[in-house]
Amino acid sequence: MVSLNSHGDTLIIKHELDGLRNFNMIKSFYTKIAPFTNKQFDYASYQSKENFLISLCPLTIYFYLKLGDEIDFGIGVEKPMDRKQMASFLMNCTEASNISSWANLNNQPIPISCSFSVISKTRFITFYIFDGMKNQNIDRGFSLFEDFGAPLSKEIENMFRISTADEVYCSLEFDEKSIRAISLQIQNTDACDRMVDIIDNNPDALKWNAFHSLLPGKLIGAELTSDGFVLKKISTL
Repeated sequence: MVSLNSHGDTLIIKHELDGLRNFNMIKSFYTKIAPFTNKQFDYASYQSKENFLISLCPLTIYFYLKLGDEIDFGIGVEKPMDRKQMASFLMNCTEASNISSWANLNNQPIPISCSFSVISKTRFITFYIFDGMKNQNIDRGFSLFEDFGAPLSKEIENMFRISTADEVYCSLEFDEKSIRAISLQIQNTDACDRMVDIIDNNPDALKWNAFHSLLPGKLIGAELTSDGFVLKKISTL
C-alpha cells in the first residue's frame, strides 16, 4: 500500500506480511537509514513495542517507511483491539483519556490497526466505523477533528458525503505529549480532482496527478497536521 499527500512532500509505503514472527531485519534496516535520521536506535524501547504487538496474536504484521521532510520507519499490526488492549497501546500518552472518551461517546468504533515508530515515540491507531448509516458514520469520523484539532469546513464535509461506501476509517498519529495528525478516509477516489483544491491551499498538482494516474486508488482522505489540511490518496500495489 502506498499513500501520497497533496503537498507532494510525504510518501508512505506500507508492506504487509502474514505469519511473520522474526523481526531481526528491523535493526538491520534501521542501521541503513540511521544516517538520515540523526537518532540512536533504542533497542529496549523497540523490544517493548514488539512484545506488545506480538501479544495481540496478529495474523498480519506490516512495516511502513515514511519519506519526505521527515523520515520514519515502523512496525504495526492489522488486528482489532478490545478496550484493555487499546488502553495498553495508549499508555503514557497525555491524550489517552481524551481518546478513550471520544471512543465512548461515538459508540466504540473498532481500533483495527496500530503501529509504533522504530525511530521516534510516534504511534498510530486506526478506527473502523461501519455500524450506522453512511452519514452517521461520517459524522462520527468528523467528530475526531472537532475534538482534537479543527472542524472540517462544510464544503469539505459535503465532499466526503459522496462516499461510495457506508464505512469510514479515521486515524490518529500521536506521541507521549500530543496528537500530531488526524485523518479521515473514505472510499471515493473518483472525487480526488474535485477535493484537492478544496482541502489543500498549496497542492503539488504535478506529483499528485502523476501518482493518481499511475496507481489505482483505494481510499481518499483528509489529514490535519500542524501545517494545516492536506488530501491523501491511498493506493494498493
